[in-house]
Amino acid sequence: MFTDRRQGVSHVFSAKSPSTVAQLMNSPGTWDYREKVPTIIAVARDNGNRETLWGAKVKTGISSSAWFKIGMAPKLCATPEDDPLLQQAVGKGLMRIPDGHTPQSLCKEFLKYLHAHIMNAVNKEYSGVIETTPIDFVFSAPAEWGKEYTGNLKKAAESAGFRSRLKDKISFIDEPEAAALARKM
Repeated sequence: MFTDRRQGVSHVFSAKSPSTVAQLMNSPGTWDYREKVPTIIAVARDNGNRETLWGAKVKTGISSSAWFKIGMAPKLCATPEDDPLLQQAVGKGLMRIPDGHTPQSLCKEFLKYLHAHIMNAVNKEYSGVIETTPIDFVFSAPAEWGKEYTGNLKKAAESAGFRSRLKDKISFIDEPEAAALARKM
C-alpha cells in the first residue's frame, strides 16, 4: 500500500492460503516493530548528509519531504494552500519538493529504498525459492486519481527496481478496495 503518510507492506506466498498474509513489521530506523513505514524522505544533497534518509530514519529537524505523492495527482486534488492549518499541523516537509527534484523523482527515490527493504525481508523469509518465484507488487491508489496517476506511479516503481526481475509484475488496486480486503484478513 503506497499512501501519503505511511506504507504498509504485506506478503503472502501464492502456494499458501490468502489467510496467511503477513505484514512486514521491521521498519528501518525504529527500535521496535511497526506495521508501516513513514512516507518521508530526506535527500542527501539537500541536507549535506552522506546518504539519503527515508522512513523512520528521518529525524526531526532534518530538511525532508513528505506527502510528495500528491504532486503526482491530477490537478483537481487538494493542495496545502486549500487548508491553511494543514502545513502548520503536519510540518514544513509537507509536499516540499527540493531543488532538482520532482514529485516523481522523490517517489522513485523513496520506492527504491522501500523496494530494497522489501526484497531483503522477502529473501530472508523465502530464501530457498524467491529467486525463481515471480512477485506481483500491488500498489493501492486513490480511486478518483485515475490512470494518469497510476501510470506515473508505475514508471516511478519500475525505475526504483520493482519489476526488475523478468517475471515480476506491478498491479494496482483502489484504496477503498484495499481497505476492504485488509479488513477481511
